[in-house]
Amino acid sequence: MMTVNLTEHWKVPVAYFLIDGLPGQERANLVLLCLSKPHSAGITIVSLTFDGSSANCAMAVHLRARHHANDPVCSFRHPENPSQNVHIF
Repeated sequence: MMTVNLTEHWKVPVAYFLIDGLPGQERANLVLLCLSKPHSAGITIVSLTFDGSSANCAMAVHLRARHHANDPVCSFRHPENPSQNVHIF
């Protein structure tokens, strides 16, 4: 997982996980963990980008976001700040 700044030119790895074969629920737990840590340091995460593998789509469902063309919900609530959405791409 990597944090990339939107207004400046820097990126910082925040975690490295071996996730081959990891189901969507466990991937969602890792995402929530990686959203909580930067938040405690004052960093605002506004989006999450991932490929369209079935495990990542299952992760999005567990985060309460969906990529379905007929009924898209392309964001989920930030675990540390429920008034903020994290958008998915």
